Amino acid sequence: MAFKCEKCGHEFNSHDALAQHLDTKHGRKKTYTYALLAVVVLLIIAIGYFVINAPKSPQTPIGNVDDRFVLETNIAHTGLAMHIHPELDITINEQPFIFPEGIGTTSTTMNIIHTHDQTGKLHVESPVVKEFKLRHFFLTWSKWSGKEKVFNSTCILDYCNTDAKKVKMTVNGGENFEYENLILMDLERIEIKYS
Repeated sequence: MAFKCEKCGHEFNSHDALAQHLDTKHGRKKTYTYALLAVVVLLIIAIGYFVINAPKSPQTPIGNVDDRFVLETNIAHTGLAMHIHPELDITINEQPFIFPEGIGTTSTTMNIIHTHDQTGKLHVESPVVKEFKLRHFFLTWSKWSGKEKVFNSTCILDYCNTDAKKVKMTVNGGENFEYENLILMDLERIEIKYS
């Protein structure tokens, strides 16, 4: 008596031979192999996705920043991809400038770039890693105060270059000519002087 495989039509001399054929050619092992292969492929795709889309280190800012993003994005102290603290000192006519407390903050919100006190320590806290510039702090300060706060190579606040007095900027002790376009970095010391 011949035993015929219903799946492929092969004939076998015994029931045991047919059973072995079904297990090796059409059985659970083959289904298990395909399922395992599918899981491995999906796992590789998922790992690749997370590696490509992982937040970048805050020490290497990337990407340009839209002014509107800076002015309209409020943050909490959670879910941050970037959290840096540059220090800003402004000296006008040999007198240290005292910053107003809480630039970019309200009782319920904080802007991406803000201060907590009068020291000039800037807090740059963002859900994405971007190249935030010094001008973004001055834009935030302008919005927060309701009065334009100017900073560029010729003016700082209400003080502009004359024949006798000039705006100068140093970063970490070295003269710097990027002015408002300076990309903010963690722990850098920015000094703006008008004298």
